[in-house]
Order: sequence, then C-alpha cells, then structure tokens
Amino acid sequence: MNVEEFLIRLSIEKGLSSNTIEAYKFDINEFVTVAPVIDEASLERYFSFLTGRRLKESSVLRKHTVVKSYLLFLYREKAAASPFSRFFRKTRRAFYLPRVLTPGEVERLLSSCEEQKDRLILEVLYASGMRVSELCGLNVFDVGEKTLFVRGKGKKDRVVPLAARVIEALDRFLMDRKEEDWNDKPLFTSKRGHRLDRHEVWRITRHAAKRAALTKPVSPHTLRHCYATHLLQNGADLRIIQELLGHSSIHTTERYTHLEERALREVIQRCHPRNT
Repeated sequence: MNVEEFLIRLSIEKGLSSNTIEAYKFDINEFVTVAPVIDEASLERYFSFLTGRRLKESSVLRKHTVVKSYLLFLYREKAAASPFSRFFRKTRRAFYLPRVLTPGEVERLLSSCEEQKDRLILEVLYASGMRVSELCGLNVFDVGEKTLFVRGKGKKDRVVPLAARVIEALDRFLMDRKEEDWNDKPLFTSKRGHRLDRHEVWRITRHAAKRAALTKPVSPHTLRHCYATHLLQNGADLRIIQELLGHSSIHTTERYTHLEERALREVIQRCHPRNT
C-alpha cells in the first residue's frame, strides 16, 4: 500500500532521522494490519483499537498524525477515495513537564561512572544538551577548539559551545587514541570499535544512576532536560536555550519555564508561613 514510498518521501521532505522513520513505519504497518481496507468502518476499528491499548496521549497523537499524513498521501496518489480528514480531530500535544536532576544529583551521576570514557559521554550530554542520536553521530573532526558541531534533528545543524573542563577532558581523551587518519572516525566507539549506539548510552546511564542510588527516573535525555533547566535557573535567555537545543519552535523550549514555575510553587508550599 505504498508504505515505503510514503516513508521515503517523508524522509526527504522533512529530513527526519532514521529512528523517527522507523517509529512511523511501525505506526503505519500497525494501521495497515488493523485496517487493511481503507474505509470508514476500518478507521473506526483502528481508533477503537488504539483506545483499547490505553496509550499515552502523546503516543496516540503521534499515531493520528502519521496515519493522517499517510491517508492524505494515498488520496493524492489516487490510491484512496478520501483523506478521511473528519476522523482526525484537532488536538494539541499533551503538555509534559520533564523530570530533572539537581546539579548535585548530576554530579553524583557523573561521579558514579566506573570508566572515564563513560563519564565523558555523560559529561558531553550534560554540557551540550544534545540528543542521544546527535551524540552517537559525532565524529572526531566535530570537536572544535571550544565547541562541538552537532548534526541536528531534521538536518538542523548547530554549533554548541562547551565548558572549558569538558573540552579539556575531550582533548585528553583524543590524545590517548592511537589512530592514523582518524578525523572522519566516530568520536565515541563501542568496545568492539563500532560507532557508539543509543542502546550503549542507555546502558551507561542506567548503570551510573543505579550506582549513584538516584531515586528519580534517569535516561540520557534527562541530561538534556537538566542542561536547559539549569541554564534557565542561572539566568540564560529562553531564545538562547532554544538555539542551543536546536528547537524549531520557542514553544517547545517554553516547557522549561513552566518547570521553573513549578519548582517555585513547591518552595512556597514548603516554606511560606501560610502553608504551614
């Protein structure tokens, strides 16, 4: 049903990452399995199927968006009688406040790494605010004198400044690598010499969090949230944070202002005499 053609076109037009394309492919194949014939009855059955799975609102919204785009593609290719637009109500993404660690908890996490390379990986995540996929895509020549060149989501590349101590740690790390003609090589590799992947970064993060005895849920993306929140708490402008994170819209970055407001409310509730 033209699934591959749709995904190829989507990848080219929107510059989506391979992980995003894989997620979309799963969503469409799931839809095609539940609704092999494109008609109103099949769509009703598909939406009932989603309701029965009790998914997060954000997951349902993603599936709606992907299927809606797929049906519009089929309609334009004359492979469907209608785009069935009325089935897709306008919804906003569920507002999500990320959980963050305090600076002290971040230090505990970093100090709990057993290997210097593992600590450096987490240091770079926290010092740059980059996504895991962006970290795994780094090459040696992306390390500048005081910056990192980041290949961003949706082909939105950016240059991120790093703290001096992290740059120094990267320089020491690179000096220990004994390779020739290595500039186009991955910055971080696995023990087998392959490019580091997201699963290994997750393993490193989980292991460090367990050793640090952190009670909050911690993932590699948590360090991205910490980066933005701690910058905001220390007076960074929201527009600057948007650029550093590689967000297309300021509205995505604004979640961190709400996070800061929540922290302030908690202080008032805990400390103000009228709340005791």
